[in-house]
Amino acid sequence: MSRFMLRALRSHDMKTYKSSVLYLSFILVGALASCGERRTAAPANQPEASPGELVTAAEFGAEWPFSVERGHVDCVPYQAAVFRTGGSVYALNGLARSRYPAIDPIWKANPDIPGTKISIGPMINRALARCD
Repeated sequence: MSRFMLRALRSHDMKTYKSSVLYLSFILVGALASCGERRTAAPANQPEASPGELVTAAEFGAEWPFSVERGHVDCVPYQAAVFRTGGSVYALNGLARSRYPAIDPIWKANPDIPGTKISIGPMINRALARCD
């Protein structure tokens, strides 16, 4: 606690104490707001970041693991494999799950083995191949 707040408490001056708390609250909110991740657009002379490598159901045939026809696989910082489709980004591996929703809503069941899903291993490998 600041000396100002302690002095207000000792003198039982609630108005001063409340204004101290309010002042410190504003400082704390400002500090927390400045801790957020800053996202900025790419400079005008540089292209936007690539959405990843295009993969399609036609390319994979029966081994295509998703209920959508196409999307992009990509590697985002710290080896997180993701799948982008229709404006959504889904986690393909454990490292991506802390930042993106699970792929489950669009992950197809394996018709040959009841209770399992078609392997997304090839998608993970293609995404991780894009890591720097």
